[in-house]
Amino acid sequence: MGILSIILRNKNFIIGLIIASVIGIGAAYISSLKKSLTVAQAEKITLETQLQVSQSSVKQLQLSLDEQNAAIDKLKLDSDARIKFGQKELNKAKVESELYRRRAEDIMKVKPDPTLSICDAANALINSEISNAK
Repeated sequence: MGILSIILRNKNFIIGLIIASVIGIGAAYISSLKKSLTVAQAEKITLETQLQVSQSSVKQLQLSLDEQNAAIDKLKLDSDARIKFGQKELNKAKVESELYRRRAEDIMKVKPDPTLSICDAANALINSEISNAK
């Protein structure tokens, strides 16, 4: 009964000691929370800055991507135009080559004048083609 009687005689002191301990522990806990809050706020500022940099980079990348897409579209249009022009030129060349092929066939069908020598007949044929070309 010795401890119980000491506690009962000094109950105000012990209650004060318990209250002081609770207040001290509470103050330490509050101080710890304040430090955690300060650290969290600093991290928040850092993360917000990083987010702004990231968003800026995303905007720049999007602008670059839009520029590249526009350039690709322009290249495609230019390429399509060149293909169309090339096809027209190819068709024109085919028609022209057919014309020259027929003219060559016509020349090959010409019979030389038997009264002339081979050289004179060839010369006459050449001269007639030159006059036809004018």
